[in-house]
Amino acid sequence: MASSFTVARADGRSNVDVVLELVKGAEPGHLFEYGVLCEVLSDGTERVYKAREVPNVVRSAQSRLLQEHKRVLECVKTVGYRVALAGDHNRLATGRVRKADVQMKLGLKTLQHVRWDEMTENQRKLAEGTLMVLGALYHQQQSMEKRLSAVENAIAMSKVVDPSAPKK
Repeated sequence: MASSFTVARADGRSNVDVVLELVKGAEPGHLFEYGVLCEVLSDGTERVYKAREVPNVVRSAQSRLLQEHKRVLECVKTVGYRVALAGDHNRLATGRVRKADVQMKLGLKTLQHVRWDEMTENQRKLAEGTLMVLGALYHQQQSMEKRLSAVENAIAMSKVVDPSAPKK
């Protein structure tokens, strides 16, 4: 079967490559407006990119951007994307974990509340097995989160001792 993918740029770069090239040398805090991103993505192609298409390209580039350049782009609503400061990575990661938790819970509920009598035997066995694995994974994740939160709270409550401070 032949691939339906065709190279759109004469230089062979993908959209991800274009975004990586644009962002790789940018200073943290630099803002790339949607207009600039659309212009850069459209350059060298017959296609004209619109602002609504940019988020999909940025999402596709995020993994490589993190791995290769230790950077992440954060959305600035209706404006564009900003290169996140290193100190913002924790906030961004926490938000992504929270979204993932919601999706995991939704997946679990979808499997728990199904009309089992409308399934074939094979579908039922598959759904039951998936429910067991997903349920165990979800509960393990929730238990770990609870323990981690307790440790984080204990650290936050403790006094930080400055070794250079004069002793009383």
